[in-house]
Amino acid sequence: MATLRASPYSLTYGTLVQAIVSAENSLGSSSFSQVNTVGATIQTVPTQMGAVSINYAGSSLTTLAVTWSALTGD
Repeated sequence: MATLRASPYSLTYGTLVQAIVSAENSLGSSSFSQVNTVGATIQTVPTQMGAVSINYAGSSLTTLAVTWSALTGD
């Protein structure tokens, strides 16, 4: 979020951010995900991201579900 708050973006707190993602490994790149239509609002600039963990129950051969704890800081 610090990058989005800085120039050239200069987004303000409360701005809705939507994203698409793609993964890459030694076999190549995945296709892009659908846009996150819910988005996320910029609420704080975190000092450190929480630990990431794989959600094995939500993952498959073509999908990887990850979760992480809430961001902290500012």
